[in-house]
Amino acid sequence: MNRKALKPVALHTGKDLTIKEKQERAEREEYYRLGRLQLVPPDELSERAKIKFNQIVAEAFWLDELSVDLLAAYCHAWDKWLECVAEMKDKKEIYMDSDAKIKQNPYRNALTTYTNVMAKMSERLGLGNIDRLRLTVQKPEEKKEEKKVEIEVQKNPFEEFMVKVK
Repeated sequence: MNRKALKPVALHTGKDLTIKEKQERAEREEYYRLGRLQLVPPDELSERAKIKFNQIVAEAFWLDELSVDLLAAYCHAWDKWLECVAEMKDKKEIYMDSDAKIKQNPYRNALTTYTNVMAKMSERLGLGNIDRLRLTVQKPEEKKEEKKVEIEVQKNPFEEFMVKVK
């Protein structure tokens, strides 16, 4: 499978940023990246989910050790989602039960649940381009300090005149 390598955040910024701004974004990304020594799938995952876990780790270079649990949840939901799709493949989504009541295929609700879990985990892990851009933050020392604005109270010229008159 020939896939393009994922671009660093600095390259997803568009045409409006200068080279310096792109470099700063790349430095911020590097600043927040932790080690990748223990990015192994948990034993509790199925074999198919472990393969997906390793595939994502190989392509998503920004993931770190803190991402393992979220990625495991994503891969587990993906595996269960595939099972639901396989179960629904030859069955109708709406059917009549033995009492002539219309029922929905129970795998439809499970499919929706696993889809929602995958979407949430994907957003948190930054697996999509747009989601990934939301993950970038500033370095702590670069955060702008709140400026205290001192408001000068300007004196009303009429009040000054009245003070002199009295």
